[in-house]
Amino acid sequence: MTTGFFIAAAAVALGGSAEVAFGLKAEQQFLENIARPLAAEEAYGARASFAGPSPTYAS
Repeated sequence: MTTGFFIAAAAVALGGSAEVAFGLKAEQQFLENIARPLAAEEAYGARASFAGPSPTYAS
């Protein structure tokens, strides 16, 4: 049981580290302002350009 606790704690710590390294400032923003909608790829193909704003990365 203790081993499972440490594995879960390591997974949470790894997830937190990934958020710090790759996280986006996404508070109070619409999802479409952060990432290209999947429907845009279906409608226009995988090479469609996205005219929305660039995502703001956390520093």
